[in-house]
Amino acid sequence: TKAVSASDGEIVLFACQQSDSATVFNGEASSISQPILICLLQQLGAVLVTATDAEDIKTILTWLQEIAITIDPSNTNIQRHVASVVQQLLVNINSQLANCEPQFRRQLQTLMRVIRGMA
Repeated sequence: TKAVSASDGEIVLFACQQSDSATVFNGEASSISQPILICLLQQLGAVLVTATDAEDIKTILTWLQEIAITIDPSNTNIQRHVASVVQQLLVNINSQLANCEPQFRRQLQTLMRVIRGMA
């Protein structure tokens, strides 16, 4: 929550790198609120555009995939923000796809399909 409230994608990325996504998103409903999830989606999506380090991209994609599966686009707390966040995220994924290492292409394409399903 503190990382998200800083409105700095690099801080969010650092926090994600220091956390285990499998623990955070373990089986049951995520302990992260829907507003925090949409903020994470937005900020990690923004960092994705400029990410060049393979480990950073791997972390970003792992978290984006977990969030995309966990988030509830119909939740009244985030519903009005979902369309704009999804639209920008799709632009950012396309941008990364145009310049990415081949090892990330499939993950990016899969993420794009999941994100499109949220809209």
